[in-house]
Amino acid sequence: MMCVDRMMHQAIEDRIFPGGVLLVSRDDRIEFFEAYGCADLFSGAPMAVQICFLAHR
Repeated sequence: MMCVDRMMHQAIEDRIFPGGVLLVSRDDRIEFFEAYGCADLFSGAPMAVQICFLAHR
């Protein structure tokens, strides 16, 4: 998981995206759950694992 963690940090640094949450599960267990970057670019509020995302088609 450290490789994925480094990739997420690098993507934030390279401004690929401003922030996100990564969750990896295996066998019904959470293996990795981490927030990265900003949740709000205007206020600079940090991303948090508690933030809910809406998916639209």
